[in-house]
Amino acid sequence: MPATTFKIYPKRQLVSIHWSGSPVIEQWYDVIERILAHPDYRRGMNLITHRTGGANTITPDFVRDVLLMLEGRAARMTPMSIAVLAPAAYDFGMARMMETLSESAAIVVRAFRRPREAMEWLKSPVRYHHSGEHLFAVSAAAM
Repeated sequence: MPATTFKIYPKRQLVSIHWSGSPVIEQWYDVIERILAHPDYRRGMNLITHRTGGANTITPDFVRDVLLMLEGRAARMTPMSIAVLAPAAYDFGMARMMETLSESAAIVVRAFRRPREAMEWLKSPVRYHHSGEHLFAVSAAAM
């Protein structure tokens, strides 16, 4: 079971989530609920998430499930932006997929390879628009 830690930085309006290993969707539910219940959390705080260790077990279905879970909590979290740190090629590909699928979502997601770039973007997050169909809306409608 992967270990997860989160830290809330109230002055920076930021929540940092660190996964050690490969989480399952239930662990995402748990950590988000713990964050929402934390006394330092305020609606509108941005998230930065990073995963270390573990095999390449993040799948397209997992990415869709995380987005759907976050959308289900959007009323308690938005406006919110998520910077996904993914230095490894496979993880970056999955993070870019999450970015694309989130185009029609209430949350804004961007994938980054370097923490400094992610932190800079979180100061003034802008949604990146990919060309093509909005895959999140298509995926959500198919479910």
